[in-house]
Amino acid sequence: MVNATKLELHYYFNDQSHSMDAHVRNKCESELLAIIHEIALEFGVKLRIESEAYKEGGLKDIWKLTGANGNQISIIISLLTLVLPMVPSSDHELDNLIKEETKLRIQEKKLQIEKLKKELSSPSVTYETISSAADAADKNLKVVTRRSNFYRTISHCHKIKSVGFTGLDKDDKVTDKEKVVTKNNFHKFILQSDVMPSLTYERARIEIISPVLRMGDYKWRGVFEGEPINFVMLDNDFKQDVLLQRISFQNGSVIECVLKVLRKLNEVGEVVPQSYIVETVIEKIDGETRLKTIQGKRYLLKKMAQYGQGNLF
Repeated sequence: MVNATKLELHYYFNDQSHSMDAHVRNKCESELLAIIHEIALEFGVKLRIESEAYKEGGLKDIWKLTGANGNQISIIISLLTLVLPMVPSSDHELDNLIKEETKLRIQEKKLQIEKLKKELSSPSVTYETISSAADAADKNLKVVTRRSNFYRTISHCHKIKSVGFTGLDKDDKVTDKEKVVTKNNFHKFILQSDVMPSLTYERARIEIISPVLRMGDYKWRGVFEGEPINFVMLDNDFKQDVLLQRISFQNGSVIECVLKVLRKLNEVGEVVPQSYIVETVIEKIDGETRLKTIQGKRYLLKKMAQYGQGNLF
């Protein structure tokens, strides 16, 4: 097998021109470079990427990959030419992927990646291994997001009718058949939602920095897991006790609570908190002094009944 050393991106136009909007092209390049970096990082390959002069024929961008051994570079290029045009089987598959991003699934993927990294370092890598690695990379949220950004960008460029991805050797000879994606399929790669599954912490501890001492939809401020956060207090009983001064705060006051964290996928594929919501305050803590709330007791009794055993107090 001839080793690929370059990745070629071919823009096909619906006219005879050989130029395109510079902002679109630069944005596409940025997203593809991020994908190359993420896939190389995932499989432990250190790369440098060099941009070569573009060619006509529509318009072709070529990136030369260096810094690793020839076999690793060829494998990364093979992965890219599989992942970039890998059309999901349905329009909802991408959205389902982010909904399934649980701790268990993340751990399973890590184990799979470690296994594939060992297989990819073998002198003779099978197509099945490369295909499995491409499937794994296709479930990387950063790769999925950046690829979505790429296709969203070119979908707004009316003159682009398709894009092709090809591996080239050092003499610019094609190492594998070009993979082409037509414009009518661009939408299949684009994420329709950035909403991630929310997380619920049953006994979260928040150090109170700034409680809300007046009526209105104001956010409280505190520290959760070492990070300052603004949060919504939905426990109306607790809010009422605070407003009526039945509960007061001092430096270092902590609430133990049921905390819901709404999350989203940002523009580079990172899962980030969107908002914090305290649903129930279980107790307020000042040093050694602990004040259990009535609603907190009700919540814990309900959870204990659901689990059927154990002491949650």
